[in-house]
Amino acid sequence: MDITTYGGTCFRIAERGHTTILTDPLQAHKRSADSLPQAELITCSQPQDAQRLRATASDAYIIASPGEYEIGDLFVTGIALHIAAEASGAIQHNIAYYFEYPNRLSALHLGTLHAMPAQTILEELPEVHALLLPVGGAGIGTDELAEITTTIEPKFAVPMQPPGMRAEAYASVLSSYLQAMGISDDGDTRETLRVSASNLGEQTQILRLQALP
Repeated sequence: MDITTYGGTCFRIAERGHTTILTDPLQAHKRSADSLPQAELITCSQPQDAQRLRATASDAYIIASPGEYEIGDLFVTGIALHIAAEASGAIQHNIAYYFEYPNRLSALHLGTLHAMPAQTILEELPEVHALLLPVGGAGIGTDELAEITTTIEPKFAVPMQPPGMRAEAYASVLSSYLQAMGISDDGDTRETLRVSASNLGEQTQILRLQALP
């Protein structure tokens, strides 16, 4: 299973011979949706993005709501992580997606978190091989991000920069997150995360993905 990023919360997840996934294409940094690679499935953590995507000529299947789906031989679970703003009561939308291929390799894309997910949601997740975790944003601190990571216990954790967050602020929060996870340097940086049955270690590995141009 190969994972690459186009910045923000936009990732491409591909497993040879199986359904290719593109997450949050409208949240990619400095890219337009029509300049991104083709995929059989597009997921939207922000439901309002789906309407814009459906107006394009894309042939991809688009998911923008919670539930269980089978796209080809890929199993997808959409998990609602919406919260209501305390002051106004307005709903802040976010949907996380869990993907599992027939060979049991899996990924969890947490979208844009507005608050700490309920402990029951985290504890009831199946095994996660690659966790795509937003680092930064309102309402959730680095200690909570570390708690999410240690509760899920993924084989790989990939930080992602929430849309609209400045690069300087993201770098500061990312450094704090790495420290909370007991990592003193900037972590491992690659263009592609390749996940296979042969490289699943006992401990969580945290690495950064370099956004493709």
